[in-house]
Order: sequence, then C-alpha cells, then structure tokens
Amino acid sequence: MKTRTLLLSGLLVSFAASPALGQDAYVGISAGQSDMDAAGLDEDTSWKVYGGYRFNEWGSAQIGWVDLGELDAAGGASVEADGFEISAVGRVPVTPNFDVFGKVGAFAWSTDVNGGLPVADDDDVDAMYGIGAEYKFANNLGVRLEWEQFADVGGADVDMISAGVSVDF
Repeated sequence: MKTRTLLLSGLLVSFAASPALGQDAYVGISAGQSDMDAAGLDEDTSWKVYGGYRFNEWGSAQIGWVDLGELDAAGGASVEADGFEISAVGRVPVTPNFDVFGKVGAFAWSTDVNGGLPVADDDDVDAMYGIGAEYKFANNLGVRLEWEQFADVGGADVDMISAGVSVDF
C-alpha cells in the first residue's frame, strides 16, 4: 500500500512539474471523513492526493489516490479501503474566484479485512461520483470542499466528505 502511495505521489509531482501542461494543471490534497454503508462499521478519517488538467473553464480530467481509512466493527474487526480514481470533472464558474463542480469516474479499489467479518480481502473497479465547490484565494491557490461516493467497495458504498487545498500550475 505504501508503495502505491509513493508511486502516485511521484506521478503527481511529475504531472505538476511538466512544462507542457502550462497553467492548466493542478494538484491538491484533502482530508475528511469516510462512512461505509454497511451495518456496524464506524466512520474513519480519510484523505486523498490528486492532480488534474483543465481543458477549459468548464471541464477537466483528474486522477488521484484515495485512502478511505480503516472502518472498525464490533469485536475488533475492521475493513481498510483505498485505491486510485480517474474522473471527468464538470465545472460551473459562479464568480471569477468560485466554482461548483460535479465529477464522475472509476475507482480501482482494494480492501484489507481484519477480524471476523463475513467478507474477504478484495479488489475491483467500480463507479465513483461527487459534487463540490472550490474558492481561489489567489490565481494559483484554492480551498475545496466536496462529497464523493465510491460505489460497491467491498460490497458497500462508501461516502467521503473532505476539505483541502489545491495549487494550479
């Protein structure tokens, strides 16, 4: 798991540093709360790193690494979930500094199950989608608030609410 995180971080740094992408590339990091729609699992802290390319003011493509945390169940059992996302992002500029956005894409996830749950370690690719808003404090620095749902991760949907920062290059 740590190897994948390091690989994605290197990819995002390379992506952001590429002069060919000009002023339309961005990277960011967010943290928040995840909640699996399965009986008996608690919420946990979640985080993600992401990068993208804005084709115009209305749309972008985005990739990222998402760690949905370790969701605990009664009796010491838990489910850890993480993976890569790739998505198309549609934006609506409300003001020059404020956008709302929606996104839809795919989430290549894996789960590690610990303890006595009736599911096993698994991995797959399923749908993800979300909505959010971003405010730019400067030409290249912004804050973001978003809600995302990762469908059918280990047999249940996982909701994530996060806040973070983004930097445009």
